[in-house]
Amino acid sequence: MEIRNFTNKKPQLAILHTKNLSKQFSMKSEKRIKTTTTDTNRSVDTKKILTDFYDSCKRRKITSQFIHERNKSQQHQNESLFQSIDSCPSFRQQASISQSSPPNKFFLFNTCEKVLCQKSNGSKRIQIQYAEKLFLQQLNSNNKQELLLKIEQYIRDYFTDECREMANLFDTFMRELNSQISDQKFQLSLHEKQLEIQKLDDIIRMNTNHTWAHQDMERQLKQLQTQNYDQINLITKYENEIKDLQTRNNQLKQQLELKQKEIVLKNKKIKELGYEVLQLQRKLEYIENKAQKDHRQSIQQTRYSIFQSQQVGSNTNLSQIGNNPNSNQINKFTPLIEELVEDSSPSLTEQEDEEEKELNQIEFNTERMVETREKETQIEFDIINNYTKEQETQTNLQLISKRFDELSQDLCEQALNFIDFLSIPQDKVENDINITNAHLQNINLDKISEEEIVKLFDQQLPTTPINQSQLVKQSSNRANMKRTSMILDKPMIQNQQQMPNQIKIKSMITFIKMQGSKMKQLETQLKDGIEQIQGLKQINEGLEDHNKEIKEQNSKLLDQITNLHIKVNDLENQIMSDAMDLNQVLSQQEKRPPNIKQNTFAQKKTKKAAPHLGQKITISYDFQKNQSKLLIEKIKSKSMGKFSNYLPLKLVLKMITTFYFEKISNQKENKQLRDQDMSAYIYNYYLQQFGYTKITEQRFMILVLSVKKYASIVRVNMFAKFMNLLEEKSNYRVEELQRYLEALEYVSNIQNLGIAIKDNEQDQKHYIPYVRALAYLGQLQNFNFTQEELNYLKLELENQKENDPKNINKAGIIDFDLLMIRVLTIFRNNVEKTKLYVINAFAACDLDGNGMCNIDEWLLLIRHIEPEKFDEDKFIDVFEEFADLVEEEEKNLSFDRFSILCMEHELFSDAQQNKFLKVKSNQEADQKFEQLKQNWGQIYMEQLKRLNEIKMEESEKQKWQKILSVLDKKITDQNSSKKPLLIAYKIFLEESK
Repeated sequence: MEIRNFTNKKPQLAILHTKNLSKQFSMKSEKRIKTTTTDTNRSVDTKKILTDFYDSCKRRKITSQFIHERNKSQQHQNESLFQSIDSCPSFRQQASISQSSPPNKFFLFNTCEKVLCQKSNGSKRIQIQYAEKLFLQQLNSNNKQELLLKIEQYIRDYFTDECREMANLFDTFMRELNSQISDQKFQLSLHEKQLEIQKLDDIIRMNTNHTWAHQDMERQLKQLQTQNYDQINLITKYENEIKDLQTRNNQLKQQLELKQKEIVLKNKKIKELGYEVLQLQRKLEYIENKAQKDHRQSIQQTRYSIFQSQQVGSNTNLSQIGNNPNSNQINKFTPLIEELVEDSSPSLTEQEDEEEKELNQIEFNTERMVETREKETQIEFDIINNYTKEQETQTNLQLISKRFDELSQDLCEQALNFIDFLSIPQDKVENDINITNAHLQNINLDKISEEEIVKLFDQQLPTTPINQSQLVKQSSNRANMKRTSMILDKPMIQNQQQMPNQIKIKSMITFIKMQGSKMKQLETQLKDGIEQIQGLKQINEGLEDHNKEIKEQNSKLLDQITNLHIKVNDLENQIMSDAMDLNQVLSQQEKRPPNIKQNTFAQKKTKKAAPHLGQKITISYDFQKNQSKLLIEKIKSKSMGKFSNYLPLKLVLKMITTFYFEKISNQKENKQLRDQDMSAYIYNYYLQQFGYTKITEQRFMILVLSVKKYASIVRVNMFAKFMNLLEEKSNYRVEELQRYLEALEYVSNIQNLGIAIKDNEQDQKHYIPYVRALAYLGQLQNFNFTQEELNYLKLELENQKENDPKNINKAGIIDFDLLMIRVLTIFRNNVEKTKLYVINAFAACDLDGNGMCNIDEWLLLIRHIEPEKFDEDKFIDVFEEFADLVEEEEKNLSFDRFSILCMEHELFSDAQQNKFLKVKSNQEADQKFEQLKQNWGQIYMEQLKRLNEIKMEESEKQKWQKILSVLDKKITDQNSSKKPLLIAYKIFLEESK
């Protein structure tokens, strides 16, 4: 009993020992975890972990080898034991005796004891099995009780001694083994937790770094956007200032021109006044000459009277002369006539010669003539007689007006005044004007009184000196009488002349003062205007330079913003990739059940099912994310005047052909390239060739600028429209580009019709055989072209047909681009016509107003409006092939692409829509909508109640309630369209059943 208690105490002690050890290790693990959490920066000793793992592996290998060898030795021992038993003669004798006579119980017990106590190479287990066999063979009803008691006592005594040691050994072994296993488990769990903590720390650190970088980028982006906005405001401000300055400059220029015109008019008036002054001077000279002539005639008359008196007194002497009285009278009278003729003739001939010279030098100014003729005043009545007696002049005047037909005194006076005006030499007039202006400049007219000015003018007026020798050649006794008479008469003439001269001079002086002050004001205004213009020019130049700098900075900021956008996208992609890696690591750390098999390809492959309402399809759609559109907008907004590195025309034409055929071949391999416009495709093409974005952008911009330069050529113009380089309305859409490429591929692949024109890549016109163009028009019926449209195209094709210069295609050749311009025009018109009735179906599925149609809405419309044509797999493939918009990783159809698909597949016509609504016309549909709108409050409550009563999932119920609320808003709105809402309401009723 003591032995049993002792053996029972041993396991209890071992259990207590293992519990204490587990508590100690748990305390240690808690301390270690605390230290690892507090001291996160402490590095894990990976070398120690690896060495422990390597040692444990070596131990396992040694133990496995030991077990294998022990099993082999046991097998050998078993074999040797059986051989020894078979060879033993006593055992054979005992077996024979047992068969003949009943066994003795003492003999049986002794044999079992001998077998158990036998020392052999066999194992104890085999000996025990053998003793068990002997015991069972020799056991019978006679010796059963005693033999059992003895065997029990023997087994108890035998195994108590032997198992006690084994139990102690096993207890110590298990205790140490448990401690080692618990320690290893603890270290492994600790290591895993440390790794998890380290990974979490790394993730947190990376996340913080990414968030900081993202925030920094956003801050920089906001700063750049604010700077860009400020600079745009400054640019607009400066542009407005430039416009204001330009308007002011234009106003000043206009004022300057007006002032210049006024100055010209004033100069003309001043010249005219100078001419008037000179005319007045000439008139004064004429009057003086007339007075002198009258004086001379009076003197001659007095002399003649004196002579007659002397002659009367000498009649007595004449009678004494006799036969020669007449000869004496003639001889006495002839000297006087000769003197008169001598006095008059030289002056007349000299004056006529001078006047002829002056007439030859005068340039006619009709305006000045008319003005002076109107302003002149007639002097005296006897001017004709006094003037025509002395000289005769011939003028070139042509009297055209009727009033010149009748001569009158006024007309004659005007004509004579005009002749007198023409007699003034031009050089003399200009010299006199310059002299008067020089004198007037030296005189301060504001400070001098009018009387002093009159005196100055009297001094400066050219007085004609009277040459006594020219007037009369008389004898010495009559010269004294002439001088005395002239001295007596001259003061009277001068006094008579000074009175009107003073009045005229005063008026002229006041006028000249006014004109001088105006001239000074105009000169100052001119100087100020010129200075302002120069200042404005300088300001304008500075503003232009500043504007250029701002535009350059703006372009740099745009480049920086684009780069920052790219960096932000890269950071977001990196964060997403890091998060995906983290999720993969965490999912790998989780334990998987061992019996679950991995998913095979057959399990992953799911059957294509019809999408439910609200279900989204995620599609990768990143092929249009490039810089082509930004570069084209940059080229459109900037004026590249300094650029001169244009590509040659032949190279541009060759590149156009290359790009067309490359896109045709590439979009066969990748169907997503169908939705890529030509500019994006060329940018990606260059990017694949060169690899660097900077080189790609440079080559792309050179190509774009070269295409813009040669855009007047039809072939290049088509390519420019495909690249969206021209105005928005004239550019072609992606669908029209696909029609062009399909036609080009069709025409190029027909080998049995016509002969292809070789080496036409660099030609300005892309010619194709006439028969191929005719075949292409024949297959346009597949695109719903009407017969009238096809007839029109065939007629245009006949008009465009040209003769082949090489005479290869005898039927003629056609310019492919001109043909496609007409085809694409008809295609666009058909699409626009289709939009008129398809808009109702599109608006029915586009209740949220985002201008897109997803695959669920597409299939719903076809299923309800076109049930006869509904083929789910077909229309899913059509949608995925032709979808052109992506919103939140979901493919969508734009209204243009939706209309094209409806036109090609003949969907959603007005007749089908009316059939679905069970109406005959659009007017009946409007009436039906009005009825629905009148009863909508009751209908809305009934439908809401019906949705609440239907047994369905909560998410589905919320979805239909949301759709019903959208319908409620749209129907109650007065500006909403009627037919689309009817279609949407009926689809709602049929889908929510």
